[in-house]
Amino acid sequence: MDYTAPIASALVREGWVTWNLEYRREQEPGGGWPGTFLDAGNGVDALRQAAQTWLRIVAAIRGLLR
Repeated sequence: MDYTAPIASALVREGWVTWNLEYRREQEPGGGWPGTFLDAGNGVDALRQAAQTWLRIVAAIRGLLR
């Protein structure tokens, strides 16, 4: 995250939504195969769930505004 946080912050300031994944590196306990792969997959799954929740909230707000 040390490398990607500054660009993610810059994108947020411009109105973009960002998602920064953290995962175990090969030299860290549990890193490498399959740990790093599972971490990335879990991050994508969490993003999918967050997006679905966000879309439901937006739909509800749009319904209230009509």
